[in-house]
Formats: sequence, structure tokens, C-alpha cells
Amino acid sequence: MGMMSVAYLLEMAPGFHLGPAVYGSIAGKRGGFFTVGSEANWTHALGRHVELQPGIFIGGGGGGPSMVGGGLMVRPHLDLVLRDAALSAGLSISHVYFPSGIISSNQIGLVLSHEGDFTFTSAEQVRRESHIEARQGLGFDRASAVAGAYQTKQGAVSSSIGYAGARFDRFMMPGVFWGIETAGAASGNASGYAELLGTLGAEYALFDGPVSVGARVSAGMGGGSSALIHVGGGQLDKLSVNASVALSKNLHAVGEVGYAKTPTGSFSASFASANLAFDLDHPFSASTTAFVSENEWVFGTEHYLKVRHKNGEMSTLNAISLKENFYLGENIYISGQARSAYGGDSGGYAVGLIGVGYRTQKIQRGVHAGAEFLVGAAGGGFVDTSGGAVIQPMVYLGMDIFPTVGLKLSGGQIKSMNGTLNSRVIDLGVNVSFGLAGR
Repeated sequence: MGMMSVAYLLEMAPGFHLGPAVYGSIAGKRGGFFTVGSEANWTHALGRHVELQPGIFIGGGGGGPSMVGGGLMVRPHLDLVLRDAALSAGLSISHVYFPSGIISSNQIGLVLSHEGDFTFTSAEQVRRESHIEARQGLGFDRASAVAGAYQTKQGAVSSSIGYAGARFDRFMMPGVFWGIETAGAASGNASGYAELLGTLGAEYALFDGPVSVGARVSAGMGGGSSALIHVGGGQLDKLSVNASVALSKNLHAVGEVGYAKTPTGSFSASFASANLAFDLDHPFSASTTAFVSENEWVFGTEHYLKVRHKNGEMSTLNAISLKENFYLGENIYISGQARSAYGGDSGGYAVGLIGVGYRTQKIQRGVHAGAEFLVGAAGGGFVDTSGGAVIQPMVYLGMDIFPTVGLKLSGGQIKSMNGTLNSRVIDLGVNVSFGLAGR
């Protein structure tokens, strides 16, 4: 299996980096193999342009319990890289190990990285005006919620596979952008299917008005446990055209149609989607005056008390939980969340969710409560989600440990819209709050 990874690492201390990462298959016979977790490394200079970088990835996921057990993946690695300014490239020696599965492999790979800035505003500046000259946070200018469907044909049988996901774009110049997109199956006989792609596109405003047209290409990883989507090694390519209408300064309705194909598999399909895009920043604006919005990252673990599998058996499930909350005001926020199994008998199970939340005012010691309603796609690990669509209402109690760091204990229910999954869940997370200014 040929594996590819993408990581976003923050320098937490001089030479020490930590952040989220995802690994997935792009060659071989295990298309649909995905793991999500945390990557850490330490940089040690051997010379002016040579660095040694030992590190480790710990996460959850996989492509099926028969190979990965509960889903926990550990990957220690040692990288030797050449650095020139903000770019570095080199070789990586690593060991991939699934403690409860049968995968145990040594390998050599290539590594390429780019060093940039993560600029943010103190939490005390939230909901105030600020002055900025560059992008803040992850550096994306636009976020989109996506709902669509693939139309595929195998022999004389046509099938429709609904999916839901998100996309994040960064403009290189007015009208030209790159980004990342991710989605999972939400209907059809395709539960467990997921994709993670890089994208490059262009768009043009007609007559300088609210209507724009554009096109983009995407390539990356796709696959899962679907009987309808044969992706071979996992590489997926897409080509599409789109049209959008500005509903306000920052909100856009987008329609898109295109074609997707796996070079090493038999899957090919036309697709159409409806997107709701939200501008996070206007990087080419002449103004430096910006408004600071509150953002929150939550890293934790989620426990399913009872999970029904497709064979009727019941088990527990533990999953890594990653969340990002973007506040529209003081109390209401939009949330994007991901889960990936690392324990239990459901290796390969993953969830992507989007929804809205409400947080009460904080009282003494930063104690607060809140509630969320989430919808999304889930599947894999032989968990019965039949089509993939799920809902997950949650309530939580939070407390600040430091001014920008706190703990959250959440409880709720995850329910498949068509399958038998209907489990109570408990989530424990560490939240980090900060402000991001957008023009």
C-alpha cells in the first residue's frame, strides 16, 4: 500500500511541533484506508541547511477491523531533511503499527514541508475591531458546506450516492485559489466512503456583479467500505464547473457539476452539489480594519456506550474527536467535527459532522454550559449506518483551566437516519480559544 499524509503542525516550543494529521492510501489494493490523529516532531539542526526530525503519529482509523483491529495506529519516524528558507525536503524512515491489528510495517518515504506563520489575536480582543495586514489562523479565505450526489453506473445498473462535506479555499490572486476538500457518503449503499482532496480553481465575476462562474480540478484520496465505489489504490481525481450568487458580503450560494474518476479503480461518476460558502477574509481588500471573531479548537476522545454492527453484535467504541467552532456572536457558533475510531471492535469507523451550537455566559471560574445539534456522514468498521447519514445532539459542561484553555465534558446520542446505529456517547475534550481577525 502506498500511503500519503498531510499534517498541520504548530511550534509549541522552540523546535517542538504538534498538530493534527491524516494518513490515507493512494496506491496498492487498500483504497479507503484513512487514519486521523495527532503528529509531533522535534527539529535538531545538524548543519546550516540539514535537520534531523524525530517524531511520532498517534491516531485512529483504518480500512476494516480484520486488518486494523480497534483502529489505533502508531507511527514513529525519523526524517532527514534539507532546508532552504521556508521549504524543506528529505527522506523519512518510519514504522507503522496497529497494536490490535495485524499491520506492522517498516518503510522509507519522502517528506516535503513549508514553514509559515500562524497569526492570531488575543481572546480579550474578540468582538472588537482590529488592524491586520496579513491573513490569520490557518490562512484560508473561504469555507464551504457541501451537499451533493454522485451518479454512477455499473453495467446496466445506475446508482445515486449522496455525500456531505466541507471545503476550504485560499486565494493566490484575485479569482485564483487553491484549497482542500473532504466529504463522506450520506445516502445510497455507500456508508463508509470518504475522500480528502487538494483543489485548484479559478472564478470570474460576470459584469462585476453578484454572479460568478468558475472551474476547478481536484486530486487526492478516496474510498471506504462501499460495494459501489471501487477505487483501487485510492487515488481520486475530479473536474468541475460552478456558478455562484452573492447573498451578502460574506455569504454565497454555489451550484457545481462535474466528473470524478479513480485512475486505478473502476469507479467513475458525474456529480452535482449545492454549496453554501462563507468568506473568512478578503485578502486583497485595501482596508486593514478587521473584526475579531472567537474561534475554538477542541481535541478529545469520544466513547460510544453501545454500537450495533451489521452482523447484529454489540460493542463499545472509542474515537479520537477533533472540533473547530467559529462564533457568529457571543453565544452562537458553527461547528465542524471529525471522529475516527481507535478502540473497540470498529477499526475503520469515521464520522464527519457540521452543525450549530449555543454556549451560555461564563460564570465564576469560567464555568459554562452549552448544546449542539450536528448532522453529517458516518460509516466503516462494520457499524450499521446504512447510507451514512447521522444526527448527533449533544449537551456539555465546560470550565476554564487557564484564560484560553479549558475542559469540556459532553453527552448525547448519535443516531443513523437509516441504519440501526443508535448509541449514547460521552466526550471529554480540551478546548483552546483564540481570536481571528477578518477584513
